[in-house]
Amino acid sequence: MLNQKAGMGFIIAPLVIKRLLYLILITSSAFIIQDYLGSSQKYWLVWSACILGLITHGDSFKRRITVILVAGLIAAFSAFLSACLAFYPFILAVFLFMLTISCVAVSLRYSEYFFVAFVINLFAIMSGELPAPVLIIANRFLIITFGMGIALFFQVLFYPYFVRNELQSFVVITLRNLKKVNEEIFSCFIDAEYPDNIYLYERRLHLQKNRYMQSIRRLREIISLASRKMDESESGYYAFLLGRLDLLYDNMLDYSQLRRRVTDHATFSVCLQELSAVSNEIGRVIEGMMMRVMNRNYHLDTDALVRHIKRLEENYTNVLQVAAREPLVFLLFINSLKCFCNAIDAYLKRVLPEASSYS
Repeated sequence: MLNQKAGMGFIIAPLVIKRLLYLILITSSAFIIQDYLGSSQKYWLVWSACILGLITHGDSFKRRITVILVAGLIAAFSAFLSACLAFYPFILAVFLFMLTISCVAVSLRYSEYFFVAFVINLFAIMSGELPAPVLIIANRFLIITFGMGIALFFQVLFYPYFVRNELQSFVVITLRNLKKVNEEIFSCFIDAEYPDNIYLYERRLHLQKNRYMQSIRRLREIISLASRKMDESESGYYAFLLGRLDLLYDNMLDYSQLRRRVTDHATFSVCLQELSAVSNEIGRVIEGMMMRVMNRNYHLDTDALVRHIKRLEENYTNVLQVAAREPLVFLLFINSLKCFCNAIDAYLKRVLPEASSYS
């Protein structure tokens, strides 16, 4: 279990390593080139290259290049104008105020461009504190655009597999969010504090469901973009994967209704061990799916999950039918778990033809 958790921590390592290498190359190149510049404004090169290199917004290569280009040019122009106005404090204050208001408005309207707006505002404020003659300010403008060029160059250099890495990482993120949704659902069953803190538990579940919906929405966008460069079999696989994720989430929402259908929360104590085992096994299976997506050598099956569901079913037959006020709702819950298991088996048949189905 320890090795499994350790593996999960590095499950998106290829994308992380690629981005880290990208930033290291940008920083190293900026420092090396800076040593060969004779300008007194050369320190702006490192600032602009590193900060603009952190911009990762854009669903496609063309859009990301455009965002960096526009952000770099506006930041350079804002820095130039701010430095020119530095000798007129009142006018500078008005300009920075208007620029800040504009950046805040853009961030509120388009939250994904928050960092871009922040970079533009930051460059203007920093440049306004460093007044200089017009020729030096013009040189500052050129150096900032040069730093932008460094960031753009390495974006082009790292273009191969750009979309594929994004796709792989968001599949993993979506599965991870799905796993957390399951954990929040079962915490409502297992935790004895749930009846006294319903709002707290429901809010946590609501927030986690929102995170999942955001990640699956983003995943759909990336798959739609990447499908243009995929062959038919690969495109079909990701379409199938999206269908499985939708079905798994629907099954989770279905069996989560148990928390509302059981009027006496103490009933869960009768099957607490079985519920905990099912929850842990569902988490393990989803982690296994994440490993398979990342092409890791990981044995994935639903045998243990099937056993735990059967134990819960036996508990229902022998105990819950008598002890529960609403025994039928547990039967519906068990049926939803079986449907969840069948959905997992359908995925396994696609990626592992030798996998057996739920019986």
